[in-house]
Amino acid sequence: MNKKFYNIEIIMTIVKNSKSLSKVLISLSKQSYLPKKIIIVSFEKLKKPKYNKLNIKIIKSPKKNQVFQRTLGLKHLSKSCNILLQLDDRIILKNNTLKNLNNCWSVSDKNVVGIGLNPTNIEKKYSGFINYLFTKIGYSGKILKNGMNIRYSNLTEDTEVMWLMGGLSSWKLAKTLHLYKRNFPMWDWSVGEDIEFCLSIKKNHNLLVCSEAKVKILEKKINIDKITSQNRGYFHSLSAKRITNKTKSNKILFNLFALTSILLSLFFYSIALNRPKILYNIGRLKGLIINK
Repeated sequence: MNKKFYNIEIIMTIVKNSKSLSKVLISLSKQSYLPKKIIIVSFEKLKKPKYNKLNIKIIKSPKKNQVFQRTLGLKHLSKSCNILLQLDDRIILKNNTLKNLNNCWSVSDKNVVGIGLNPTNIEKKYSGFINYLFTKIGYSGKILKNGMNIRYSNLTEDTEVMWLMGGLSSWKLAKTLHLYKRNFPMWDWSVGEDIEFCLSIKKNHNLLVCSEAKVKILEKKINIDKITSQNRGYFHSLSAKRITNKTKSNKILFNLFALTSILLSLFFYSIALNRPKILYNIGRLKGLIINK
């Protein structure tokens, strides 16, 4: 089969001047298969980075929300764009990542509408111990009966999944453009939006993770501010409830699992004196119990 060369364009969303943005752009400039355009949508004013090999456009967003910012970026894609790659500002690509992603699209079934990049360094500290265990027994990228979503990492073969991580996923634009016109809470932290986006795709469409499109996720510093930490946990629970409703998961199982998970986390993080995590789980508990 002859390989097809797609016009891959990238939308990146950032809240403020990102310290890791330059590292991401350097990794993009080293690609053997370059993106046609990179659209950076920033909540705060951002000076245009200069990389000779990259066609970069900066867009100022009036709102601090990933969903809103990505939708805003759509207006600036080229008419010839085939594949939209959503990329977070802390995703470092291996040298042949975009080439391998293009090759994966070239041989994919016509029902495939989304292909994710393969993160190689998501371990327990990123995804949580329980999530980590489920990935080891073959549940990568699945949504369980209790509403829990399982991450994927370091896959050794192309894998069909139920959802793709929003900040490292590519989409066949002609098949998914209409999905961006949707209602979503204008939270500062758009937790769960990637899962909700994937759940809006028709059942006869498939999602894959390309094992050879490898990336590394840079560690994000945790803000230990009380309000921020609690709000993130609060939004986490609200999002989990929305996803449970959309998947028609077992609500009894969800509540039991979520409550047990939160209480265990609170216990262990209290012993470890991890203040950010304690506050985060207090927020999760608040969102689970107070809001019905």
